[in-house]
Amino acid sequence: MKKKVLLAIAALLLLVFVYQGSLAFFRKEKGVSTPISAKTLGIELIDHTDDTRAEMTAEGYTFKNVMPNDALHREVCVKNVKEKNLYVRITATRYWKDRDGKKVKGSDASLIQLVTAQPENWIILDDGKASNHEIVYFYYKKPILPQDQSDNVIDRIVLSEDIKGEEYQEYQAYLHLQADAIQDVVAQEAILAEWGIEATFDKQGNITSIEEQ
Repeated sequence: MKKKVLLAIAALLLLVFVYQGSLAFFRKEKGVSTPISAKTLGIELIDHTDDTRAEMTAEGYTFKNVMPNDALHREVCVKNVKEKNLYVRITATRYWKDRDGKKVKGSDASLIQLVTAQPENWIILDDGKASNHEIVYFYYKKPILPQDQSDNVIDRIVLSEDIKGEEYQEYQAYLHLQADAIQDVVAQEAILAEWGIEATFDKQGNITSIEEQ
């Protein structure tokens, strides 16, 4: 029987509200860890900003005077907080909501652009056809050592310059990030079982390619 080796999940919920040429940023976090063999293995999503336009409030960050094509500096990475080497996948779900918080069907999720400064360290798959560009997968190529962290999966959030008129000023841009990890023991079999992909590795244990099954 194959052992389940999905070790931990950490979720980060990001909400960006668009109104009158400004953006408000709110954050909610949730972490869940699964004990394995009397030990707890886990990961954490780390989110911080150096954007001087960000004002911290009780609800989160507020970005002032931000317009389409401006970049919001949101730096998000993954930390291995326990004692085993881990491979990490980030699932980003993005879409637009109306003022009542309901999903806007048919809106263009790709207008919410996720910018990675070091894309060479990630395998990035935009599940465009299946999800209307709402779901993007980020696979970190390197195993993350204990107490170490990945390069940033996201460095900036950009609202596309293709946003025209006042339509999207009535909407809220929604982004949810979920990280899950697999230990490096029998990683190829575990990644196939848990993530449904065939991964290829180099001699250093880095993922060089993936193929969806």
